[in-house]
Amino acid sequence: VLKRFIDTNTKNKFRCAKWNESFCLSIKNVPFVAFNSCIGGTEHAYFDEPKQYWKAVEVNVRQLNKKFFAKEKIKALDIPAIGKTQLDYALRFLNNNHTNFAVILTHHNPFPVPLSEYRQYASLIDSGKVLHMLVQNNRFIILLHGHAHIDCGISADLLLKGSGKVVALGNAGLNNEGDAASAVYLQLLIKDNKFLAASILRLVKRGIIFQKMEEFDILGNDDSIVDLEIEKLGRQTNYTFEAAAKLLRKKNEKDDDLLEKLIKFASKKTVTIEGLKENSFAKLSIIRN
Repeated sequence: VLKRFIDTNTKNKFRCAKWNESFCLSIKNVPFVAFNSCIGGTEHAYFDEPKQYWKAVEVNVRQLNKKFFAKEKIKALDIPAIGKTQLDYALRFLNNNHTNFAVILTHHNPFPVPLSEYRQYASLIDSGKVLHMLVQNNRFIILLHGHAHIDCGISADLLLKGSGKVVALGNAGLNNEGDAASAVYLQLLIKDNKFLAASILRLVKRGIIFQKMEEFDILGNDDSIVDLEIEKLGRQTNYTFEAAAKLLRKKNEKDDDLLEKLIKFASKKTVTIEGLKENSFAKLSIIRN
Protein backbone atom coordinates (compact mmCIF):
# COMPACT_ATOMS: atom_id res chain seq x y z
CA VAL A 1 0.00 0.00 0.00
CA LEU A 2 2.77 2.43 0.95
CA LYS A 3 4.73 1.66 -2.22
CA ARG A 4 1.69 2.16 -4.42
CA PHE A 5 0.79 5.42 -2.65
CA ILE A 6 4.25 6.93 -3.05
CA ASP A 7 4.65 5.79 -6.65
CA THR A 8 1.25 7.23 -7.53
CA ASN A 9 1.42 10.49 -5.61
CA THR A 10 5.06 11.55 -5.73
CA LYS A 11 6.54 9.50 -8.59
CA ASN A 12 9.76 9.11 -6.60
CA LYS A 13 12.23 6.26 -6.87
CA PHE A 14 11.10 3.98 -4.08
CA ARG A 15 11.04 0.42 -2.85
CA CYS A 16 10.31 -1.18 0.51
CA ALA A 17 13.29 -2.35 2.52
CA LYS A 18 13.79 -5.75 4.10
CA TRP A 19 15.24 -6.05 7.60
CA ASN A 20 18.80 -6.18 6.28
CA GLU A 21 18.37 -3.59 3.53
CA SER A 22 18.70 0.14 3.88
CA PHE A 23 15.59 2.17 3.09
CA CYS A 24 16.40 4.34 0.04
CA LEU A 25 14.31 7.15 -1.36
CA SER A 26 15.02 9.92 -3.88
CA ILE A 27 12.94 13.09 -3.57
CA LYS A 28 13.55 15.78 -6.20
CA ASN A 29 17.00 14.26 -6.83
CA VAL A 30 17.89 14.41 -3.13
CA PRO A 31 18.99 10.91 -2.03
CA PHE A 32 17.86 9.78 1.44
CA VAL A 33 19.12 6.58 3.06
CA ALA A 34 17.75 5.20 6.33
CA PHE A 35 19.78 2.48 8.06
CA ASN A 36 18.55 -0.01 10.64
CA SER A 37 21.28 0.24 13.28
CA CYS A 38 19.37 -1.87 15.83
CA ILE A 39 20.09 -5.23 14.25
CA GLY A 40 22.04 -6.13 17.38
CA GLY A 41 25.16 -8.22 17.85
CA THR A 42 24.63 -10.72 15.06
CA GLU A 43 26.78 -11.99 12.25
CA HIS A 44 24.79 -9.81 9.85
CA ALA A 45 26.60 -6.76 11.23
CA TYR A 46 30.08 -7.99 10.35
CA PHE A 47 32.00 -7.31 7.16
CA ASP A 48 33.87 -10.56 6.64
CA GLU A 49 32.87 -13.93 8.09
CA PRO A 50 30.35 -14.71 10.87
CA LYS A 51 32.86 -16.94 12.66
CA GLN A 52 35.39 -14.13 12.79
CA TYR A 53 32.71 -11.78 14.07
CA TRP A 54 31.74 -14.03 16.96
CA LYS A 55 35.35 -14.74 17.83
CA ALA A 56 36.13 -11.00 18.02
CA VAL A 57 33.02 -10.13 20.04
CA GLU A 58 33.35 -13.03 22.45
CA VAL A 59 37.00 -12.22 23.20
CA ASN A 60 36.11 -8.58 23.78
CA VAL A 61 33.05 -9.26 25.92
CA ARG A 62 34.77 -11.98 27.94
CA GLN A 63 37.32 -9.41 29.08
CA LEU A 64 34.47 -7.22 30.32
CA ASN A 65 32.24 -9.77 31.99
CA LYS A 66 32.41 -13.54 31.76
CA LYS A 67 28.67 -13.99 32.31
CA PHE A 68 28.05 -12.54 28.83
CA PHE A 69 30.14 -15.21 27.12
CA ALA A 70 27.10 -17.11 25.84
CA LYS A 71 26.06 -16.02 22.34
CA GLU A 72 22.44 -15.48 23.42
CA LYS A 73 23.53 -13.10 26.17
CA ILE A 74 25.85 -11.26 23.81
CA LYS A 75 22.91 -10.69 21.46
CA ALA A 76 21.04 -9.13 24.37
CA LEU A 77 23.67 -6.37 24.45
CA ASP A 78 22.07 -5.04 21.25
CA ILE A 79 25.40 -4.11 19.68
CA PRO A 80 24.60 -1.38 17.11
CA ALA A 81 25.94 -1.71 13.59
CA ILE A 82 24.99 -1.03 9.97
CA GLY A 83 26.60 -4.08 8.42
CA LYS A 84 27.85 -5.01 4.98
CA THR A 85 24.47 -5.93 3.46
CA GLN A 86 22.80 -2.61 4.25
CA LEU A 87 25.88 -0.60 3.29
CA ASP A 88 26.33 -2.35 -0.07
CA TYR A 89 22.66 -1.81 -0.87
CA ALA A 90 22.91 1.91 -0.01
CA LEU A 91 26.09 2.39 -2.06
CA ARG A 92 24.43 0.91 -5.15
CA PHE A 93 21.56 3.35 -4.68
CA LEU A 94 23.84 6.37 -4.15
CA ASN A 95 26.14 5.52 -7.06
CA ASN A 96 23.13 5.52 -9.37
CA ASN A 97 21.90 8.94 -8.21
CA HIS A 98 24.67 11.05 -9.76
CA THR A 99 24.76 13.54 -6.89
CA ASN A 100 27.69 14.58 -4.69
CA PHE A 101 25.75 14.40 -1.43
CA ALA A 102 23.24 12.37 0.57
CA VAL A 103 21.14 12.62 3.71
CA ILE A 104 21.59 9.61 6.00
CA LEU A 105 19.20 8.65 8.80
CA THR A 106 20.06 6.18 11.53
CA HIS A 107 19.17 5.66 15.17
CA HIS A 108 22.62 5.17 16.73
CA ASN A 109 25.31 7.85 16.71
CA PRO A 110 28.38 7.15 14.55
CA PHE A 111 30.70 9.23 16.75
CA PRO A 112 30.98 9.53 20.53
CA VAL A 113 28.75 12.28 21.93
CA PRO A 114 29.69 14.85 24.62
CA LEU A 115 28.56 12.59 27.44
CA SER A 116 30.27 9.82 29.38
CA GLU A 117 29.25 6.59 27.65
CA TYR A 118 29.18 4.06 30.45
CA ARG A 119 27.56 1.30 28.43
CA GLN A 120 29.74 -0.68 26.06
CA TYR A 121 28.78 -0.43 22.38
CA ALA A 122 26.84 2.82 22.80
CA SER A 123 27.73 3.97 19.27
CA LEU A 124 28.05 2.14 15.93
CA ILE A 125 30.84 -0.43 16.01
CA ASP A 126 31.37 -0.19 12.24
CA SER A 127 31.06 3.58 11.79
CA GLY A 128 34.62 3.88 10.47
CA LYS A 129 33.97 1.48 7.60
CA VAL A 130 30.51 2.89 6.89
CA LEU A 131 31.56 6.54 6.80
CA HIS A 132 34.68 5.78 4.76
CA MET A 133 32.57 4.13 2.07
CA LEU A 134 29.79 6.73 2.09
CA VAL A 135 32.12 9.68 1.43
CA GLN A 136 33.88 8.07 -1.53
CA ASN A 137 33.86 10.09 -4.77
CA ASN A 138 34.04 13.30 -2.74
CA ARG A 139 30.48 12.78 -1.47
CA PHE A 140 29.14 15.15 1.21
CA ILE A 141 27.13 13.36 3.90
CA ILE A 142 24.68 14.88 6.37
CA LEU A 143 23.83 12.21 8.94
CA LEU A 144 20.93 12.67 11.36
CA HIS A 145 20.78 10.35 14.38
CA GLY A 146 19.04 9.89 17.70
CA HIS A 147 19.90 7.52 20.58
CA ALA A 148 21.96 9.97 22.67
CA HIS A 149 18.95 12.03 23.81
CA ILE A 150 20.98 15.25 23.65
CA ASP A 151 21.63 17.93 21.04
CA CYS A 152 25.04 17.31 19.52
CA GLY A 153 26.98 17.58 16.31
CA ILE A 154 30.37 16.79 14.85
CA SER A 155 31.98 17.42 11.48
CA ALA A 156 34.76 15.28 10.02
CA ASP A 157 36.86 15.52 6.85
CA LEU A 158 38.28 12.17 5.83
CA LEU A 159 41.80 13.04 4.79
CA LEU A 160 42.07 10.58 1.95
CA LYS A 161 42.20 11.31 -1.78
CA GLY A 162 38.72 11.39 -3.25
CA SER A 163 36.98 11.43 0.12
CA GLY A 164 34.33 13.94 1.08
CA LYS A 165 32.98 15.14 4.37
CA VAL A 166 30.47 13.95 6.95
CA VAL A 167 28.44 16.10 9.33
CA ALA A 168 26.60 14.14 12.04
CA LEU A 169 23.78 15.85 13.93
CA GLY A 170 21.87 14.45 16.87
CA ASN A 171 19.01 15.86 18.86
CA ALA A 172 17.21 15.03 22.08
CA GLY A 173 14.05 13.91 20.30
CA LEU A 174 10.44 14.83 20.91
CA ASN A 175 9.71 12.14 23.49
CA ASN A 176 12.04 13.70 26.07
CA GLU A 177 10.54 15.62 28.95
CA GLY A 178 10.66 19.39 29.49
CA ASP A 179 13.34 21.49 27.83
CA ALA A 180 15.18 18.39 26.63
CA ALA A 181 12.63 17.75 23.87
CA SER A 182 14.04 19.07 20.59
CA ALA A 183 14.18 18.56 16.83
CA VAL A 184 16.31 19.58 13.84
CA TYR A 185 14.99 21.33 10.72
CA LEU A 186 17.23 20.89 7.68
CA GLN A 187 17.09 23.06 4.55
CA LEU A 188 19.32 22.16 1.60
CA LEU A 189 20.74 24.50 -1.03
CA ILE A 190 21.40 22.52 -4.22
CA LYS A 191 22.32 23.41 -7.77
CA ASP A 192 22.68 21.02 -10.72
CA ASN A 193 22.45 18.02 -8.34
CA LYS A 194 25.41 19.34 -6.32
CA PHE A 195 25.35 20.24 -2.65
CA LEU A 196 26.26 23.86 -1.94
CA ALA A 197 25.11 24.44 1.64
CA ALA A 198 22.56 23.52 4.29
CA SER A 199 20.84 25.64 6.91
CA ILE A 200 20.26 23.96 10.25
CA LEU A 201 17.60 25.14 12.69
CA ARG A 202 17.43 23.53 16.12
CA LEU A 203 13.99 23.71 17.72
CA VAL A 204 13.18 23.10 21.38
CA LYS A 205 9.69 22.02 22.38
CA ARG A 206 8.17 23.78 25.38
CA GLY A 207 4.71 22.37 26.00
CA ILE A 208 3.01 22.44 22.60
CA ILE A 209 5.15 25.33 21.32
CA PHE A 210 8.34 24.99 19.25
CA GLN A 211 10.93 27.72 19.81
CA LYS A 212 14.16 28.44 17.93
CA MET A 213 17.19 27.40 19.96
CA GLU A 214 20.02 27.98 17.47
CA GLU A 215 20.71 28.13 13.74
CA PHE A 216 23.83 27.72 11.65
CA ASP A 217 24.97 26.88 8.13
CA ILE A 218 26.91 23.89 6.81
CA LEU A 219 28.95 24.62 3.70
CA GLY A 220 30.12 22.24 1.00
CA ASN A 221 33.68 21.13 0.46
CA ASP A 222 34.21 22.24 -3.16
CA ASP A 223 37.95 22.50 -3.91
CA SER A 224 37.57 23.90 -7.43
CA ILE A 225 39.23 27.17 -8.44
CA VAL A 226 36.69 30.00 -8.39
CA ASP A 227 36.94 32.95 -10.78
CA LEU A 228 36.00 35.66 -8.29
CA GLU A 229 37.97 38.78 -7.37
CA ILE A 230 37.11 38.54 -3.69
CA GLU A 231 39.77 41.13 -2.79
CA LYS A 232 37.38 43.80 -4.10
CA LEU A 233 35.44 43.36 -0.88
CA GLY A 234 36.82 45.21 2.12
CA ARG A 235 37.84 43.03 5.05
CA GLN A 236 35.45 42.79 8.00
CA THR A 237 32.87 44.78 6.06
CA ASN A 238 29.22 43.76 5.90
CA TYR A 239 27.71 43.89 2.38
CA THR A 240 24.23 43.22 1.13
CA PHE A 241 24.17 40.75 -1.74
CA GLU A 242 23.28 43.58 -4.12
CA ALA A 243 26.23 45.68 -2.96
CA ALA A 244 28.64 42.75 -3.20
CA ALA A 245 27.29 41.86 -6.64
CA LYS A 246 28.07 45.36 -7.97
CA LEU A 247 31.72 44.79 -7.07
CA LEU A 248 32.07 41.13 -8.02
CA ARG A 249 29.61 40.26 -10.79
CA LYS A 250 30.97 39.29 -14.21
CA LYS A 251 29.17 40.55 -17.30
CA ASN A 252 25.71 38.95 -17.62
CA GLU A 253 26.36 36.73 -14.59
CA LYS A 254 23.21 35.50 -12.88
CA ASP A 255 22.57 35.88 -9.14
CA ASP A 256 22.53 32.09 -8.67
CA ASP A 257 25.95 31.69 -10.29
CA LEU A 258 27.48 34.48 -8.22
CA LEU A 259 26.06 33.07 -5.00
CA GLU A 260 27.50 29.65 -5.85
CA LYS A 261 30.96 31.21 -6.18
CA LEU A 262 30.56 33.02 -2.86
CA ILE A 263 29.53 29.79 -1.13
CA LYS A 264 32.65 28.07 -2.45
CA PHE A 265 34.73 30.86 -0.94
CA ALA A 266 32.77 30.56 2.28
CA SER A 267 33.66 26.86 2.49
CA LYS A 268 37.31 27.97 2.61
CA LYS A 269 36.51 30.47 5.40
CA THR A 270 37.37 33.40 3.10
CA VAL A 271 33.92 34.94 3.44
CA THR A 272 30.97 34.53 5.77
CA ILE A 273 27.45 34.36 4.36
CA GLU A 274 24.49 34.98 6.64
CA GLY A 275 20.83 34.54 5.82
CA LEU A 276 21.03 31.54 3.47
CA LYS A 277 18.02 29.91 5.08
CA GLU A 278 15.83 32.90 4.20
CA ASN A 279 15.88 31.85 0.54
CA SER A 280 16.05 35.50 -0.53
CA PHE A 281 18.94 37.42 -2.10
CA ALA A 282 17.68 40.60 -0.42
CA LYS A 283 18.24 39.08 3.04
CA LEU A 284 21.78 37.82 2.42
CA SER A 285 24.73 39.37 4.23
CA ILE A 286 28.27 38.95 2.84
CA ILE A 287 31.34 39.52 5.02
CA ARG A 288 34.93 39.08 3.82
CA ASN A 289 37.00 37.60 6.66
